[in-house]
Amino acid sequence: MMARAFGFLPDPIHFESRFIDVGLRPNFQATVDHVLSSQWVHDGWFYPPLQSRQGSDGTRTDLPCPSLRFELPTTHILSHRRTSSVQRMDFLICVIGFLVGICARPEGYGYLLRTPVSRGKLIDLVVAPSEIARCLDVADGTWLSSTLEQRLLMRSAINALQLAHAYQHQYEELTFTYSALDACYRVARLTGLLPGRRDDPHWERARRLCRTLGIPTPIWARQIPGASASSRLSRLRNPLAHEALFADEPLGYAVDKSGVLLQLQALVSRCIVHLLGIGCRYTRTRVTTRQMHGLDLHP
Repeated sequence: MMARAFGFLPDPIHFESRFIDVGLRPNFQATVDHVLSSQWVHDGWFYPPLQSRQGSDGTRTDLPCPSLRFELPTTHILSHRRTSSVQRMDFLICVIGFLVGICARPEGYGYLLRTPVSRGKLIDLVVAPSEIARCLDVADGTWLSSTLEQRLLMRSAINALQLAHAYQHQYEELTFTYSALDACYRVARLTGLLPGRRDDPHWERARRLCRTLGIPTPIWARQIPGASASSRLSRLRNPLAHEALFADEPLGYAVDKSGVLLQLQALVSRCIVHLLGIGCRYTRTRVTTRQMHGLDLHP
């Protein structure tokens, strides 16, 4: 059996499945209360603590600056009776965090930007502990049947999507969210879900993922009438990637009010759930709503 401490999760999630157990660390509630009462917590987010910095000449400055890296205490223990692989355990911890909408990290791993300390900040999904147990068993099987590249890309997609929410400027959010979409697209290509000799052009990738995975296709992922190779998403993403333009202005000079970014994040969440092998009705719900959804697992 292998065990790995992880966190930060504020909810007392614990369960046992066939090979996988999740339990609480000693002093769980005291740890949660300590973190949530911190001065660095605001509106469900933990922000980088302020600290003095060392200058290029080696001297310290009293000017407070946000920490470049910080850690939060662990709250849970993941145990697996059929593995000794650290990578496999870290993958499952990543999946747990994704399902509950919090950036779960193995003990010793840190955060570079703000991170949520309450659920509902990173995903439009509500998952019960009993459902997490079933999902972990499925995700564990997906890990076993995947190549090294597929495993890496799945973690990358989850990490990029969660990291996007840590930023507070739209152009930064779009950069990481679209990278997560591309990682999902690559996994779908590698697994044969999206057959073909060549990769699709960027404007068509979101639409093809939707059609293949059964996700209702939003209008911004469809081809613009009269435009041979363009969608509303590609017209937002391509200038950002190539010319440092966002919403037809230099970075930081304009915001996008179309709602595409929020809906793209919802689309990526559904793609990840599908690619993890989790059969549910959530993946077939529309991304154009702002409501929370249940998994609604298949029997």
